[in-house]
Amino acid sequence: MHALPHYLTIRQEYGGRPATGAFLGSTWEDGASEESVRLQDKGDIALQEMLSVAVKDEKGAPVGGARVVISDSTCREVFSDVTPSERAEAMLVSRGPALAVATPPQKDAKGSIETIVLEKGQLKAILTKHIVTSAGKASKTPHRVTVAKDGYQEASQAVTVDGPKTVEIPLTKLK
Repeated sequence: MHALPHYLTIRQEYGGRPATGAFLGSTWEDGASEESVRLQDKGDIALQEMLSVAVKDEKGAPVGGARVVISDSTCREVFSDVTPSERAEAMLVSRGPALAVATPPQKDAKGSIETIVLEKGQLKAILTKHIVTSAGKASKTPHRVTVAKDGYQEASQAVTVDGPKTVEIPLTKLK
């Protein structure tokens, strides 16, 4: 099935008020697409994906207490947290026009959506792959994931956010 020529996947009709949206893990079918969007001057949409980061040592064991920092394609820091030393819970929350994972979970906080389980040495981040405005679509990926922990060599990896994925970052002990 193909969309009608005048069909738009997302359309903002009234530009007098800001209109924002965050879409997490969206799939597009039957003619719908990220390009089929019309927004007014005060509209913006964040197209986001979840990235799971697993930090492991050279033997493949999970590493708790490692600092994970993620920067977007403009080198702006968009996420920073420490991997848990044991299984833990986090919370998917709404933060303005975007979604985020908050640790520790604040179940009664405004914007709380659902609980997420984190294994030892694992973090989950909601990353923006594109921002869509009336001017067009701006890419925020690839992202850079940097991991540091005392006693280990810092590790960094580029990740293109194009769907939900898991990235494993190995840390090597200093000698």
